[in-house]
Amino acid sequence: MHMNTEGTERLWQAVMNVTAAMKKEGIETGDVAARLRDAKVLLNHCIYDEHAHGEELLAAELAVEAVQGQVISILRELGREGDFSFDLPEKIPGRSDSASGRPKKISLNQPWARIKVPEGTSLRVIEAIEGVEIVEREAGYITITGGKAEVQKALKEISKVYLK
Repeated sequence: MHMNTEGTERLWQAVMNVTAAMKKEGIETGDVAARLRDAKVLLNHCIYDEHAHGEELLAAELAVEAVQGQVISILRELGREGDFSFDLPEKIPGRSDSASGRPKKISLNQPWARIKVPEGTSLRVIEAIEGVEIVEREAGYITITGGKAEVQKALKEISKVYLK
């Protein structure tokens, strides 16, 4: 069963965009970046793990909304709330335009995952996993393919960086 995570993904992206813009302007965001990473781990779990349940998606949605609330509070305190927009991007970065969301380079029934690679992640570890192939590298994202268990193993390796 595939959960509909797109709305939460779009909100996460919007909050991340505002947070990045705030940082560029030198606005202190506290633990927002860490909380966004944690929310993304939850969200990725819902996207890529077929055993994820609706409660986990709800937890991811609540986590993203809580971070958005924290960002709004910071902006409100500074009197800058109207200076930043949480307009949702029309297209989620890394998603293809095809109906299935599947990148063109991947066959129809082949398991795959596209994920933003955190700084400090060695792709050698991913490349060394038997049965996993990195088929695309673009703007900090990678797309991996392979057997279902192998792709899940690669995602667990990448998620270790977020849990440090």
